[in-house]
Amino acid sequence: INKSFLQLWRYENEVEVLGKNVFEFWQDKENITEIVENLGSKNKWSGERIAKRKDGTTFISQIMANYLTDNDGNPTHFLGSFIDITEKKVADEKLIISEKKYRNFFEKDISGDYLSTHDGRLLDCNPAFVKILGYESKDEMLNINTAEFYVTISDREQFLNDLKKNKHLFNYEFNFRKRDGTIINCIENVYGLFNDEDELVQIQGYLLDITEKKRLQKEIKDYQVHLEHIIEQRTNELINSEEKFRQLVQSTDDIIFTLNSDLVFTGVYGQ
Repeated sequence: INKSFLQLWRYENEVEVLGKNVFEFWQDKENITEIVENLGSKNKWSGERIAKRKDGTTFISQIMANYLTDNDGNPTHFLGSFIDITEKKVADEKLIISEKKYRNFFEKDISGDYLSTHDGRLLDCNPAFVKILGYESKDEMLNINTAEFYVTISDREQFLNDLKKNKHLFNYEFNFRKRDGTIINCIENVYGLFNDEDELVQIQGYLLDITEKKRLQKEIKDYQVHLEHIIEQRTNELINSEEKFRQLVQSTDDIIFTLNSDLVFTGVYGQ
């Protein structure tokens, strides 16, 4: 045994270890028996097992084991190397949990989320992205280059130029073409992933279909223009009416008066 073994199992010196049965260093003796049996048939084994230290605490060990044989091929010694991978396993578990949470969010997100290469090859997308662009399934979309979604080639080129320049784009508005040819208005937050040479490698985007919002905004704007036209028309009619009334007063010798709804004089005109 070497110093690393003593440190892993927290023994003071090799005297404490030599002479002990190998099963004493592991939590589950049955699993160690399995290793011995595999070594007997294959002369080597690798895998993970839970080790038990001198103080009773445990750690996860990566094991690589071999049998050493004599000239006749008979096993004489067991040779093993061990690595404490506890922190790695904990990190892996956290990563798995994080990925599950992300995947759950990704799948349920109402925005169309996607990941593509710089040249448009779609790597992944969520159901909302499939629905927004009118496709049947994610598998169908993964066979399509994202460049096909743009209405014109220049739109795609402008998008890439803006992304390369700014690294990310927020509230970026553009038009996409759906599977059936319908043009939709979209708004997107997009992030560029760049390599060490500052070359665009991947594109990660989150988009919303704002076609209906744009339609309503146009209706409101058109209605405002219509109201302004009516107000202008009514104002002109009122001005013309007042001008005609003034001309009438100036051209007659009769007395003209106006009353309000309570029959109160509001004006008297004429000689």
